[in-house]
Amino acid sequence: MALVPPPRKSSMLSEASRVIRPEDRAFYPLPESAFHLPPLSALEIDSFVATASRSFDVLFNRCVSTELLWPPTSQAHSVHLVYGNSITARSASVFACAKIYATLADIVALKDRTESIQHVAEDVLDSKILYEVVDTPRESIYVRWEALAFNLPLLHRDVCVVEAQREFDYVNGRRGWGFAQHSVNLDGCRELQEPPYNLVRGTMYHSGMLALESGVHGLLDVYCQLEIDLKGLVPIWLTKMQVAKRAKRHLKALSTCIHEKRLTERIQFQFVVLVPKEERTHCSRCTKAFNAWRRKCYCRVCGEVFCWSCTQFWRVEQRPRRVCLLCAGVYQAPAGQYYHDPLLNSNLQALISNGDVAVVPRRQRASTSVTTRSASLFGRRKLGMTYFEEKRSTEMLSDMDHFETVPSTEAIFGDDNRPPMLEALDSNRQTRGRRAKSEFYVW
Repeated sequence: MALVPPPRKSSMLSEASRVIRPEDRAFYPLPESAFHLPPLSALEIDSFVATASRSFDVLFNRCVSTELLWPPTSQAHSVHLVYGNSITARSASVFACAKIYATLADIVALKDRTESIQHVAEDVLDSKILYEVVDTPRESIYVRWEALAFNLPLLHRDVCVVEAQREFDYVNGRRGWGFAQHSVNLDGCRELQEPPYNLVRGTMYHSGMLALESGVHGLLDVYCQLEIDLKGLVPIWLTKMQVAKRAKRHLKALSTCIHEKRLTERIQFQFVVLVPKEERTHCSRCTKAFNAWRRKCYCRVCGEVFCWSCTQFWRVEQRPRRVCLLCAGVYQAPAGQYYHDPLLNSNLQALISNGDVAVVPRRQRASTSVTTRSASLFGRRKLGMTYFEEKRSTEMLSDMDHFETVPSTEAIFGDDNRPPMLEALDSNRQTRGRRAKSEFYVW
């Protein structure tokens, strides 16, 4: 099983963002009155529970035994694709598997969203939960309607499925989580074939996703099984191609969505210090000088100044924000929380109340910043070539830069509770002399 590399582009620049046509965004999401949903009878509830349980068992058995029964067909972008035996002659069955940098908690957190986990791929026009059949801590069963986007010349499809989400224990103490979907007939979920929707009702068989813990911490084995009958007059070869693209897109988009979620957490759990742009004459990554054609821009995660070529737009805090390539390359989750020390937070709040530290509101800057009364603090942060090399190789200097936002470390930690890292930082400040001006330039 191949490893999906860290995402180099955000979901805003992904292939899935071009599947949805601009004219379709005006009609979705559907209004709440789109479907007439009477209460379910006891017989219908029992039927949905039995269908969901059987579908999840079929998906689980296929995923854990596919590598032994199905030979690999192709590999695209570190995602293994396998074509399986379909249930009907008009449906296409595709199996995809890969390893991604994530934890099981990251996958389970996605189920708290109102939309399906497949919605992270952005090829789902709309998703609505019609009925909530079962809701327990380890298993949930829903009746869901989804509108699936397809490239031209195909029309968009919609499906009405029963979805089972389950958390389970696997062999060797490994845990797993997954969801399975299977199409059902529901009288209250009418077909939307008339304009402006023009949706063709498709059929989905035992499809879903399964995530298992691997032997390495921070890596997951993810399996995706899709079997869809697009209906209409679509040839079988085109159905296989479209379903294979969707399976590959789901795994890649899942890795990108988790990565963007971690970038958001880094901003939420730390004070992002925006370095004044006038203090930087060169890009902090490529070390090229700024000019009229190479403009300055901030990284909303670390607060440093970069050029436009060394940053990308990422969906952070549900908004497009520029993040440098150095911060975007940190794809593994840290061992602890991001600068979330209770002692630091309590003493920092005391400094803010006394007026020693000022917090800039978000409406003035795109991210929360901390400024001090002493303007000489920024003078100690001028960049040289040695700083660039150290910033790429270690994370300790990045942590020290955030602690430099307060005028005195003793005011926060006291004389007895100061960490050894800050002791070394203060001693380095006292012994370090002023460098020559030529060190700040790149030749």
